[in-house]
Amino acid sequence: IERTVVPVIKVSTKDARAKLDISFDGPVHHGLEAVDTVNKLLQQLPMARPIVLLLKQFLLDRGLLTAYTGGLSSYCLFLMVARYLQEQPSSWGDCG
Repeated sequence: IERTVVPVIKVSTKDARAKLDISFDGPVHHGLEAVDTVNKLLQQLPMARPIVLLLKQFLLDRGLLTAYTGGLSSYCLFLMVARYLQEQPSSWGDCG
């Protein structure tokens, strides 16, 4: 992808069912730190995963899941959901 801070290559399967971006290490690359952050938050907030997956499909269906075209990145979406869940009362996560 041109004009990115960290070099990125977009990869997809032939049938385009699986798409991912591969970024490369650089002075401003924080991918490994982001992975640790996401894993810790997923342990603390188990409801984040299904909510994020639902919202990702919603945004994908509307062409809004790609940051460089004006949508949201998956990481941004995850952080917004995690923050929202952190703000909820602790009893909210006890769904039965």
